[in-house]
Amino acid sequence: MSESPIIVKLLRAFTHSRRANKSLRPQAECRANSPVSFIRLLQGRQQRLVAARRGGMRFSPQARLLVPLGLGLGTALGFKLAGLTRQNTVRMPRAEQWQQALLEAYSSVATAVMIANAEAHYRDLIARAPRFKHRALRTHFERGIAPGMALYQTLRERNMDTATAVQEMKTLIASFARHSARYRQIAMLRYIPKPFELARLFTRLMTKWSYPPQGWDIAWREDSGERIAFDVHRCFYLDVLTAYGMPELTAAFCNGDDELFKALPDSIRWERRGTLATGKDKCDFCWRKHTKEEVVRLEEATAATGTA
Repeated sequence: MSESPIIVKLLRAFTHSRRANKSLRPQAECRANSPVSFIRLLQGRQQRLVAARRGGMRFSPQARLLVPLGLGLGTALGFKLAGLTRQNTVRMPRAEQWQQALLEAYSSVATAVMIANAEAHYRDLIARAPRFKHRALRTHFERGIAPGMALYQTLRERNMDTATAVQEMKTLIASFARHSARYRQIAMLRYIPKPFELARLFTRLMTKWSYPPQGWDIAWREDSGERIAFDVHRCFYLDVLTAYGMPELTAAFCNGDDELFKALPDSIRWERRGTLATGKDKCDFCWRKHTKEEVVRLEEATAATGTA
């Protein structure tokens, strides 16, 4: 029976090591008289070397204090640099849509300059932004309120008075709403067999997730198969804009609601009588379901009003 190649290699290494290194090793290590004991000897030597290396890495008491201190300072410096980098690279959300809205009233050069100035104002607002605990409130501030304030400040820098700037913001926010993804989502209701039922479900979910009680006081008036209605007695947008000294800008955001719900199908009618921003005691939201006969009647009344 032929010997295994592994055993042959071990025997050769054993013989060679005994001949070459016998005079250089202590007698206690030369007692490997078999391949098995030789392997055990090598393993023991390796374990002793590892233990010796580990035991040699000893720190003085001063070094033991400096190591965690250095790690802490390095971590703090890393977070500081990361914050500075984020502050310098933060971009205004949906700047392309705002630019598209500005292009409807201004030249390409003026629009580019205004967007650049608005982004500078936005970075300053975000750097000094209040820390809202609720995620929905942070989203409303960073993606809705702060961009609006930044553009409003940019318009005021163009020597616009308050009334003119607010009217300009109403036009911009209306245009922004028409080009938004939410406008397209609402318009998709036109191709659904029962759009009011889906709109009713969507409204309940949006009110629960995106408009928490930490920012809005909402009182439901009706939630039926014929009408969805609720009143808002406290608005996060109005509270924040008032705190920043821009309460007049709230009406421009309210005007965006009217523009947004123009995308609804004819079988759903959006109704509103007033808002907190216009001096009313509440913002009323109402979506009413119409039958086909009511839709035809409303279209005829609208056509008659247009020709009168």
